[in-house]
Amino acid sequence: MKLLIDLSYIEDLHNGVALYAFRILKGMRDNGVKDICLFLHPKTADVMRQEFPSYEYVIAPEAKYSTLIPRVWFKLFANKHKYKQAINQIDCDIIFSPFHVVFYYWKMKQKQVRTIHDLFQFNSTSILWKIGSYITIPRIIKRADAIITISDYVKEEIKRKYPFAAKKNIKTIYNAAEFGMETHETRSLFDFSYILYVNSLAEYKNLLTLLKAFEAIKHNMPHKLVFVGKETPHFREVLKPYIDQHGLADRVVHLKTVSDEELMALYQHTTLFVTPSLLEGFGFTPIEAALCNAPVISTKETALYETTKGLLNYYEPPMDHQALATKIMEVLQNPPSQKELEKISTCFREEYNNRKIAREVYEFITSVHEG
Repeated sequence: MKLLIDLSYIEDLHNGVALYAFRILKGMRDNGVKDICLFLHPKTADVMRQEFPSYEYVIAPEAKYSTLIPRVWFKLFANKHKYKQAINQIDCDIIFSPFHVVFYYWKMKQKQVRTIHDLFQFNSTSILWKIGSYITIPRIIKRADAIITISDYVKEEIKRKYPFAAKKNIKTIYNAAEFGMETHETRSLFDFSYILYVNSLAEYKNLLTLLKAFEAIKHNMPHKLVFVGKETPHFREVLKPYIDQHGLADRVVHLKTVSDEELMALYQHTTLFVTPSLLEGFGFTPIEAALCNAPVISTKETALYETTKGLLNYYEPPMDHQALATKIMEVLQNPPSQKELEKISTCFREEYNNRKIAREVYEFITSVHEG
């Protein structure tokens, strides 16, 4: 079986979708999978060729844009035939797209397997993005020969929103959680104890609830609250004003970017990791924190309870800051033992390692090819 992996949409190797594809590729390479061709974006081709020199590669054609037409619409329609023609010229038996790119929704001569990570684009504030998703997502589902979802939650959401998808070949294969799989001793970045949050600072991550919970109990503990995430409009317009107006500026630390070494240190030395998120197709960071033996509090929303295997500390309702404050104090006063934390870490390490996930993906693609 000659497998084409379509990475032509990846312009930045540091976003979540790129990491998903990168981890699967590394797992396939380490598992000894040979017959693979990579369809690469010109901006990332050199890096990918250096990382995976044994694989064949084809560089995707440069997309053309017009200053008179919105970029999203140009991608949807004007560049469609150019990409389709390029892929059809590649000698392969089946195509794997590690992301449900809304611009690539057409039928190909080869069988197609696509990963759908979530349907959160329908919550976007961009009208064009919403319209594009309404047009293309059902077509992507219909025209794929099989679909991989990263959680049962996402699979059921697809079936709920698109009843015709109940007849599709859809399989849940979880993400690989590479960070924290191999750890080493680090030094703390701070000389104070802290509660940690790592993720986007978007509104749906529900950080205002965490701030309110922290404010309610700040006099009962010495800890500071550390946020790690790039600044967003929601942070500037809602979270930062709340921090300033409620006298929390000396107790809340915001780190916009950190290195992998710094992130590992943050996970290893935190007293407690908290994720109050309302929407997750998978949820990497609570798993990463647990891999580093950190106690974790999470909501049970969307995919979080499923992907964390019910092994963490949970609170509900998710927007009830008093419930979260109570749970934080409960875990601080009665922390899990090191043995319990190591047991959780071992479970996640076995469940979410690259080679296991890559093997499941490759076996599923093979079954679609042979079916």
